[in-house]
Amino acid sequence: MKPEQLKGKLQRDNRSAVKGLLEEIKKKKAEVFEAAKEVGETSFHKGMIQGLLTAEEIIKKWFPDVFKERDEDVQD
Repeated sequence: MKPEQLKGKLQRDNRSAVKGLLEEIKKKKAEVFEAAKEVGETSFHKGMIQGLLTAEEIIKKWFPDVFKERDEDVQD
């Protein structure tokens, strides 16, 4: 495999992994929101949501190219 092909494959793999992580975070947030609705919002729920939002921010900070490409796709 040529270096350019390998680089492209690694970028696609990273993009896929990042999107998968963010999808898992989105699902977990939905679960926490649903649990909070059922029993009433507690500081535990608030802490869980804040932790998930922080994880999301960190992922977006470390993989900005994934979001740049997504934004470019939306604008096209």
